[in-house]
Amino acid sequence: MGDNTEMINAVVARCLIDGSFAQLVDADPAAAWNEMNAPASAWEQLGQLDCDRLALVAGFIANVKHSELWKPLFGTRSLLRHYGRESDVFSAYCRARGSNAKTVAERVVSFAKFLTSYLFEHGQDLPILADVLQHEATIATFNYASAADFARPSPTRERDDEADASVERWQPSPRGLIRVQSYQYDPVAVLDLLSRGEFHDDTTPIAEDDIFLCYARGSLTEPSRVFHMDPATALVVGAVDGHRTVLDIIQLLPERIATIEMVRTVLVAVAEAGLVESLNIMSEARRDVNVA
Repeated sequence: MGDNTEMINAVVARCLIDGSFAQLVDADPAAAWNEMNAPASAWEQLGQLDCDRLALVAGFIANVKHSELWKPLFGTRSLLRHYGRESDVFSAYCRARGSNAKTVAERVVSFAKFLTSYLFEHGQDLPILADVLQHEATIATFNYASAADFARPSPTRERDDEADASVERWQPSPRGLIRVQSYQYDPVAVLDLLSRGEFHDDTTPIAEDDIFLCYARGSLTEPSRVFHMDPATALVVGAVDGHRTVLDIIQLLPERIATIEMVRTVLVAVAEAGLVESLNIMSEARRDVNVA
């Protein structure tokens, strides 16, 4: 490489740490060489760089630099390795991200957003991975929540004696953070298999119907919790936002379960589980609801 060795080393180093520049080298080499002020004598040698191999090395470096991700995203990484996609994913992440995220929370969010988009484009054959990623990213979001995230919504109207006496007009509020999500595969069961080293493609838990999980964290001093829910309970809890009244929630439900008694019973059960704020007016109803 002669006198151009230093320039070529500089280009390689930048490709390894700057994903946007690596993309430029791949898409428009002349523009990349001009940006580096590379002499014309180096262009031919620079044109011989193996961009695909550089991308793999850059992905490996990015993987190592993001090692703190693998505790909150244990299952995601395990499945990437299981399917032989870890190197490809991190090579793509290194080229595409351009993220300056500094905290672990920011890095988890950045990577999860990237991988969600990546799987939508390139991972249609990996639905289990998509479900586990969404599950772990949600738990991480709750675990890294700040005090501002726990601010309660203001009611859309003032309470009065008449309103307080009417179940239909009550506006149930979530206690802290709550999110309900549905899955094709049960990520809790998948993570259990992975942690025991017993995950195999032919033993993956597949549900006949959607799996519903509720994520909850009551306050900064409380841990995040995850509940399996039956579909009816999930629909009701997912509609609780501090603004909708019980009547509003009923109108969002399928007709076969859209009754005041059903909604009241569910709200009593989830209030007892610490998911929504309790109110005496709701305490009259009792029945078994699957919140476990």
